[in-house]
This record gives sequence, C-alpha cells and structure tokens, in this order.
Amino acid sequence: MHSLWTFLNGNAWLNLLFLVLAIVGIVLAIIFYYRSLKHKKLVFSHQTIQLVGRNLTSLKNIDIRYNNKIVERLSLTKLAIWNSGRDAIRSADFATTNPLIVTCAENNTIYDFQVSYQNANNKIEIKRSNEKLLMISFEFLNLNDGFVIEIYHSGNMSSDIIVQGTVIGGKQIKPGFRRGSLAEKANILGAPFNYMANRNSVASKLLAWFIIMPLTLATLISAGIVVAPIDLLNDRFLNKPPDEFALSHD
Repeated sequence: MHSLWTFLNGNAWLNLLFLVLAIVGIVLAIIFYYRSLKHKKLVFSHQTIQLVGRNLTSLKNIDIRYNNKIVERLSLTKLAIWNSGRDAIRSADFATTNPLIVTCAENNTIYDFQVSYQNANNKIEIKRSNEKLLMISFEFLNLNDGFVIEIYHSGNMSSDIIVQGTVIGGKQIKPGFRRGSLAEKANILGAPFNYMANRNSVASKLLAWFIIMPLTLATLISAGIVVAPIDLLNDRFLNKPPDEFALSHD
C-alpha cells in the first residue's frame, strides 16, 4: 500500500489524468442529470426584415394598400416557437389568464401572417382576433417540436412583435437563444464604470478609473471563467434546438 501511494504521489502525469477524468465525470453527470429532467419550457426566436420604408410614400406611381389604406411601412418578422423542455406541452396547459398569443407594439398593425414551417402532427392553428392579436393553439409539442410564423406588420424591428403565454407547471415563454448572454452580463457589470466615467466631476472620473475599473475587470475575469463554460455547455448540449428555429436577431 505504501509503495502504491508513493507511485501515485510521485507521478504528476497520472495525477493529471485522474483530475481530467474526474472533471469529465462531473460534467457528464451534470449533462445526464439535466437531460433526465422532465419540464415544460416553451421558447421563441424572431428575426425582422423591413420590406418597405416610409420613403415609398414619396413616389407617385407606386403604393401598397391594406384595407384601402396606404401602407407607409411594411416589415416581415419570422417567429419560431418550440418546446425545449422534455415534457410535452398542450394548448390546455396554458393559463387562461395568459394564453399563447402574438401581439404588436402600440400604434402598429399586423397585416397578414402564414405558417411557413410545422409538423402536421402538431396541428398548429392560428386565429386572427383583430389587427393587433394572433391566438395560437396546437394539439401538442414534444421536445424540439415547433413551428415558424411569417408575420407582415407595420413595425420595423423584432421588439415590435410581442410573444406572451405562461405554461402551467412551467414558466412564461421566453427567448430560446442567449448566445450574447456573456456580452449582456459584461454590459451590466460595466454600467457603474460608464456612469461614473461620463460624469463631469473630476472626483467621479478618478473613482471610475482607479477603483471601479479594477473591481470591474476582476469581476469580469472571474465571471468569464465560471459563466462562459456554463453558457457553452447549455447552448451546445443542454438546449441545442433544431436548425429550423435558429433565426438571427436584429
């Protein structure tokens, strides 16, 4: 036993191998644990392209009309909605106080829509309630089941199309892609420095550069070491959706 301990203690490469195997084992345990969990998680992704700008109204021989009214701006939003959880979701699972709907921002109009991608077994049904509201229902959505809607509206960015809905036993629908999450965290951590550095006071600038900046850098480095691998693990393994829903963002 003593000779074995001496051999292990004196072999750095063998110890490194055991350390790597231990880390790999922990990571695999986390992956398999989360993959075994059953939960309802509805997410979405959207991309907006402006088709017609307001400058079209200055042309005399071209116009686009909706219900006999001239359309000053026309945009297309591709909206993907899918289930990233391992428990099936049905329309009856939505809270009656917060059903699955798509609305547009104030002063905007939804002109038309069509489903451009779906699985026929899911029986996606979309009903137009008025010029600002679409009601969505379906038979069921298993893991990675979903659909894509093309929405023509008067807005000019993705935030003009609003998706709402809360799943009972789950959460409210939210964006399914967070590839910029690390950058968002960096912006939040850097906000105090930006605020103090942009003030006219000399004392504020000195405080920003000599106190807040070192603390922010130390926090960013620590957060990067811890958060970046977690985000990578989540995007690549735990929450990797089908390519049909990987729309880019504004």
